[in-house]
Amino acid sequence: MSYTFIPKSPTEFVVKGHHIYKDGNNQWVSNPPVEDTRLQKAVNNYISAIDNG
Repeated sequence: MSYTFIPKSPTEFVVKGHHIYKDGNNQWVSNPPVEDTRLQKAVNNYISAIDNG
């Protein structure tokens, strides 16, 4: 399954109803938390691309 990642800023994006952003401690936070393992893997890959890009 593919997911649509919608960037809002360099440290913030939305995917499948989850708002994911970097907090003040430079940690990635998801609201609501990602519980689906496939989505979590996709989110981790997307974050890696952002952090290493």
